[in-house]
Amino acid sequence: MESHGPKPTINNVARSPTAVPPNGKASRSSSRAFLLLLPLIVLPCVVQLAYTDFWMHAAAGRWILENRAIPHQNIFTYTAREHPFIDHTWLSQVVLYLCWLIGEVPAVRIFQIALVVLSFATLWRFWIRQGAPASLGLVVFSTAIFVSAPRFSPRPELFAAVGIALYLTHLYEFAQARRRHLWWLPAYMLLWVNAHGGMLTGLIIIAAFLCGQALDALRQRTQRRAAGGADSSCGGASASGLRHISAVMLTTTLVTFINPYGAQYYSALNPARLKIFTYQLTEWWSLLRAWPSMDLLTQTIIVVLGVVTAVCIVCRKERFSRSSALLFLAACYLLYTARRQVWTFAQICMVIIAVQTSGLPSVASLPVQLRRLGTAVACLVLGAMTFHQYARLRQAGIPLGLSVFWEDPPKGAADFIEKHTLQLRMYNYMDDGGYLAWQLYPQNLLFIDQLNACGTDLLQWDDKMVDGREIQSVVDHFNFDSMIITNEYFNSGLVQYLANSSDWAMVYWDAVSCLYLRRIPAFSEIIASDEYRALVPHGYRTRRGADNGNAIRAETERAISSGIETAALHITTGKLRLRMGETRRARTAFSRAAQLNPWDSRAFSGLATVCLLEGNDVSAARYATRALALNPRWSLPWKTLAQTHMHREDHRRAAKCLMQATRFASPADDAHRSLGLLLFQLNENKRSVEHLTIWLRSHPEDLDARFTLAQAYGSAGYAEQAREVFREITVAFPGHAPAWYGLASMEAQLGESDAAINALSESIRLDSRMRSLAQSDTAFASIRAHPEYRKLTQ
Repeated sequence: MESHGPKPTINNVARSPTAVPPNGKASRSSSRAFLLLLPLIVLPCVVQLAYTDFWMHAAAGRWILENRAIPHQNIFTYTAREHPFIDHTWLSQVVLYLCWLIGEVPAVRIFQIALVVLSFATLWRFWIRQGAPASLGLVVFSTAIFVSAPRFSPRPELFAAVGIALYLTHLYEFAQARRRHLWWLPAYMLLWVNAHGGMLTGLIIIAAFLCGQALDALRQRTQRRAAGGADSSCGGASASGLRHISAVMLTTTLVTFINPYGAQYYSALNPARLKIFTYQLTEWWSLLRAWPSMDLLTQTIIVVLGVVTAVCIVCRKERFSRSSALLFLAACYLLYTARRQVWTFAQICMVIIAVQTSGLPSVASLPVQLRRLGTAVACLVLGAMTFHQYARLRQAGIPLGLSVFWEDPPKGAADFIEKHTLQLRMYNYMDDGGYLAWQLYPQNLLFIDQLNACGTDLLQWDDKMVDGREIQSVVDHFNFDSMIITNEYFNSGLVQYLANSSDWAMVYWDAVSCLYLRRIPAFSEIIASDEYRALVPHGYRTRRGADNGNAIRAETERAISSGIETAALHITTGKLRLRMGETRRARTAFSRAAQLNPWDSRAFSGLATVCLLEGNDVSAARYATRALALNPRWSLPWKTLAQTHMHREDHRRAAKCLMQATRFASPADDAHRSLGLLLFQLNENKRSVEHLTIWLRSHPEDLDARFTLAQAYGSAGYAEQAREVFREITVAFPGHAPAWYGLASMEAQLGESDAAINALSESIRLDSRMRSLAQSDTAFASIRAHPEYRKLTQ
């Protein structure tokens, strides 16, 4: 019997036969397909707890529970104690701290996984109920999960992700008559507004959806009037439906004021405060600013996901929805303003694609071969995303596990402070503020934390310290008596200042962090007993005059015994052993580092260097290859691998390895020099010129490289450029006979007979062996008849 149900629209598309799976079996099968996505979702959540802002939020949650109050001003720093603080995330901070109390890292990770899975499971359920193809869903979800994965850290943003998923699905289901009301949205907002400041995204979603529904209704009303039809309904959304969404939006907006700060909650929108987020926090950078730092796969997925969503909106005219169009524009705008919105962008795109593809022919109606092909493509994409997810984690060097990754936070320095019960007025970097607040508060306050409850003036002071500008003026202004430095900044201008200053003493070092104390009477005993005199923070460079190997060994052993055993400490120890020629002990140190962190490419690169020095090219190549498997964008293992090929006289492979090294090396790296010299031997003169030129920009004093550059110019047919380089060499090194000889040959090729004779004469005067070379050199064919040439070569 023919069905006479309502015509499918955005208001009743749920009733269309194409909007649901054909049968319960297909629905259950599609639901089980979500299980295939779980490894991709869970994988980034089961690495060791790295240096995220979890510690900052957990410290704030602890303070809230201990004080039974919500903070209204800065609580962790001495530099901004009176600065107003609106803690938008107080509820999630309490939850994260309670998770830590219950089971530390495992409990935190379980809670994190639960929220991430809940957000995507909500969207997958919506996808299946729309009747969108499950195979297409696997492709869309796997790519969206991949680009969103960097945001899967234990932080308040997880609550926002769940809120966005619920808001999107509830709104569309109400418009499709799957839900009778939207009064759950204000209830969700009551939690959201106290868990994360991103609740504004929820209001944007409702507003965009409401505007789109109103525009659809207005358009269809106009069409009906033009056709002379009745106007009893608003078409795409009924008048009562629009009133309901409007009432829910108004209620939801009012609910946002139910927080500990009331209307002051919105003071965070102050442009001065927003400027803080984009000042130093890379996650708040605009998309254009952050784009170069993204990997190619992430860039590609963002573009493709956006294009596919736009095509789905525009091309399926029979299902065109202005709500979807406005939501997509909102998603693009959010992503454009801040890279951290990539997860929100992906969620909105997934929902829109689900709605726009829900009217496609049922998968069950397709030929078996097409269904199998779709399933195969979906599994291939899912497998590729999982592989790249795993590779990205390996490259980050953070191993899998449910424990803390101690290679980043300054735990050793903080333990030293607690052990000696020091009361300090310390300087610290913003990135370290979270963990230091977690471990040192309330005994010690910080210079700066990660809660952004400060003015831009403090960030400007911090910039001067980070950049090494006007350090002394900042020290005097804040009267620092101590500084905690982590290994990310061991080669900074600040560390150079401290290492060369007689006013500061390094009393703790473990290659992850170090602690400097000012030489004042209060610290005299600690400095006398614990100062490191032979080492500086970067570890493998000694102070001037500190050549005593025994002192270096003693201080290294002290660091190993007194600090936390980390791969970074053993890697630095291995480098020190290599510097002192102790290859056997270096091997032991690097091997221990590899045991502590099998994903640290530095350990295997160090082992490769040891094997190379021992003449074991096979093992050196194996370790270098393993280092590259962990971090293919590192030049040092490529250079080591090139050396093993050079020892086997496989110059072509060596050149390929050096070419890879130069891709990831700085212009001042000697990989450019080595490649330039090797390419000249291989008679690839133009490429040799390119790399030698790069090298000489930062090393103009390198005579051998400059001489080879001149030869490469000449061999490539650039006689004038070769002549100029030879002239530069003869001016800088007048006694360099080969340079005079090369200059003579270039002058001869350019038809400058007299200049060629003069240069040849000088080269023979400096080295008589040049005479025999000139006798058979075809470069002088044009001047062989010259009388002076005959005299010089006789």
